[in-house]
Amino acid sequence: MTQGLRLSRLGRLLVRLVATLLGRPASAQPAPFDRTVLPIPEPAVPTITTLDARDAKAPPRFQVTAPKGAPNVVIVLLDDIGFGQSSAFGGPIKMATLDSVMTYQDIASYIQARHPDKLLITGEDRFLGYSLRRGAKAALIGMGAVCADLQAELIEAHFTGKADRFLELSDLIDRLAEVFFIKPMEGYIGRILYALARLGVIPADAANDPWGPALTAPELDNINTLLNTLNVQVG
Repeated sequence: MTQGLRLSRLGRLLVRLVATLLGRPASAQPAPFDRTVLPIPEPAVPTITTLDARDAKAPPRFQVTAPKGAPNVVIVLLDDIGFGQSSAFGGPIKMATLDSVMTYQDIASYIQARHPDKLLITGEDRFLGYSLRRGAKAALIGMGAVCADLQAELIEAHFTGKADRFLELSDLIDRLAEVFFIKPMEGYIGRILYALARLGVIPADAANDPWGPALTAPELDNINTLLNTLNVQVG
């Protein structure tokens, strides 16, 4: 055996030894995540012993992404509260948003099971994408008047199976809802009217809710900023 061959073999052995000490074989691929335990634990990384930070190398970035085609799952963690304490499950603590979601979920499931020939029309503009996924065939909503083309495209993407575009548009519409559904909720109509006036759908002098509170400067700024971000035509 030549000296060069011995050195080559020794080099391979050293590489395997170092890789083993670092906790993974030299040729191993990253193991798939164990998704049966949440949260998914971060992998162990070797201790950085380099004294000079300029020479140290950061470990690989750990990032968990949903597998393709995964359903949307919402996990709610509440400290010191049992499931029977919220109003959604008959308890005394009122949780309006959770009540709304649970009520719609029950109704949608009932109609799909008992009356599959009936048309389910959702009124949940804050959960438009979710409502469609739960079986709604149409939407009768107030927020739908704002950026109507955007929301029409969302509905079309759902019924034509364009999942990626559907999720992208759902995120945009959720951002739209976040500037309308804020306290005080009595200002909801005024915010919708203001946005419609900014888009040129209605005249500016019609953007007035005599029974609602006056809109604040931050509210108007948030609506204007979002409309510009959505790149819609502002009148």
